[in-house]
Amino acid sequence: MFYDGERVEVVAGPRVDTRNTHGTGCSTASAIAAALARGASPAEAVRAAKAYVGGALAASAALRIGTGSQTPFNHGCAASQAWD
Repeated sequence: MFYDGERVEVVAGPRVDTRNTHGTGCSTASAIAAALARGASPAEAVRAAKAYVGGALAASAALRIGTGSQTPFNHGCAASQAWD
């Protein structure tokens, strides 16, 4: 959900069935900050971060890395090309 003080926007995407979700919150916040630094509006930054993290989750869904119930996802996947 994105709220700019006047309107609410649902920023949704398909659910990715994977255990590789460790770091998604911090990565989302960092991606928003990076997009803002590049001049995006707050709404654009949230949409770009959602696309990046969603793409990274999808690209690394089948990886078997780490141990435990929540394992890390691949930050260096092809989803990073969305920032170019």
